[in-house]
Amino acid sequence: MVTDKRIKEYRYLEQLDSYISLAEKQYLNNNLNKEFIYPKQLEIHLPSDRQINCNLKCKHCFGTLYKKELGKWEVEGLKLLHNLNGDIKYHIYGGSYTEPTMSPFLFPYLDTTKHYENWFGIHTNAVLLNELQNNYNFFNNLHDISTDRKDYISISLDAGNSYSWKNLKKGKDSDFWNIIKSIETMSNIREKKGKDSHAIRIAYLVSEPSCSIEEFEFVVSLAKMFKLDSVRFSVPYGYYNQDFEKVRKHKVIEDNLAIKVEEYTRHLISKSEEDRPYVFWNPPYFTDVERFNFDKCYYGSFQITLGADGFIYPCSAVAAPSAHHLRKGKIDSDLDVFRDQIYRIQKSEQVNCKRDCFSKGLRGNRMALEINEQYNKKEM
Repeated sequence: MVTDKRIKEYRYLEQLDSYISLAEKQYLNNNLNKEFIYPKQLEIHLPSDRQINCNLKCKHCFGTLYKKELGKWEVEGLKLLHNLNGDIKYHIYGGSYTEPTMSPFLFPYLDTTKHYENWFGIHTNAVLLNELQNNYNFFNNLHDISTDRKDYISISLDAGNSYSWKNLKKGKDSDFWNIIKSIETMSNIREKKGKDSHAIRIAYLVSEPSCSIEEFEFVVSLAKMFKLDSVRFSVPYGYYNQDFEKVRKHKVIEDNLAIKVEEYTRHLISKSEEDRPYVFWNPPYFTDVERFNFDKCYYGSFQITLGADGFIYPCSAVAAPSAHHLRKGKIDSDLDVFRDQIYRIQKSEQVNCKRDCFSKGLRGNRMALEINEQYNKKEM
């Protein structure tokens, strides 16, 4: 039996249950047969700088096998956020094969998110953060528009020294230390201004090159010194867009590595949910390929995605041209078009995960897995 050590920010099923109990039902074009709710959150994959999809080549990147097209839709997407007028409360800026901080549109999007009293989440490799701060005062501006810890920035650090980081992520030694400097600067701004601000989280995806007690201790001590909010240890799961038999073979690697990580982090894990930083270990169970055995997809009530290629997708894990059959149309600022896209995603009786995703080597992330597993059980 897996013990769930996640804090509320990572308990997705509870979040969706709570959200659905409060969400107001909408009707498409006043047609009572077309009922939907706005999803809890909107994931936005900005198309980097439209020249290259990402500034790193991480060995464990889940989107490695995807086609990586970059669309030109940022203005239309901004119009959509304005037209929504705050109706989708959480906006997550990340990417299945892109890096959000490479986009010149990132801050206008963040500012629009906060203009309508919504919350943002940023998932980044953090390489460019120091440069953004030096040139545009990015951290100060982010701090100023943030309202509380529901806003967050998550740093995919994945290593505890520059050698391991460079080997794993194919960047420069100086990049690692610039990331550390960026974390320090954000922390100092939070402390100096004395205003409640966005959370700062570290995600540590442990690969063999970065699996050591010394590196784990370094990252946790760093988080404590800079008064960060959380550190999550986990191991990379198999790439998306490949046959499940290959994913099962990778699971053996995951499970063997997980034994070491659990042992090496045991003395670092938080004892209380009130600890800051809250340090926890996410075992492979939360992404176990053997749990993908359900039929219907309910994830569209939790989140849908604006893909980097300019199309609407039912979840962030499949938001790539390789899953073109799951597209629900182009990103469009017209609310009637957008609502119809949501309706078609949420119409779960027409979605068959085994046929449309699993048989094609596609699957959801840990959020989608947790939600779909339980909601399919409720249907039984």
